[in-house]
Amino acid sequence: MKQCSKCKEWKEESEFYIRKIGKNKGKLCSICKICFKEFSEEQKKNNPEKYKQEKKIRDNFNYIKNKRKIKKRVLEWAKNNPDKVAKYQRNGREKLIGSYVKGRLCCRSILKASDISLELVELKREHIKLGRLLKGIRDENDERSKRKIG
Repeated sequence: MKQCSKCKEWKEESEFYIRKIGKNKGKLCSICKICFKEFSEEQKKNNPEKYKQEKKIRDNFNYIKNKRKIKKRVLEWAKNNPDKVAKYQRNGREKLIGSYVKGRLCCRSILKASDISLELVELKREHIKLGRLLKGIRDENDERSKRKIG
């Protein structure tokens, strides 16, 4: 049995986390799991930017560490869900999502996605929008000329 330093209740040792780092590594934390979760949530609310940045770092580290497994899992999912993949791709094309635009920039060039700056993505996005606008105007003109002839 151990007493939580925050709620002052006596609890089983299984209700406390074990420290993973520092000089007390392997020992029990001073506050119970429930109090720790409450404290953690409070910290996240008070400092959202810090936690967002830490999550990005953690996610990036995990991706680098497990890159092969993640890619394999994603390819397997894509193979089993072709309709969802098509929906995501269509959505990317319609909304001109960054990854779609980067793909357009990389498809017939020596550029890699990591080499492309945000400014270049924005320029290409505007280029695509203009192309779509011109295509729409051309289609309207073709319909008008067909109506006049017919």
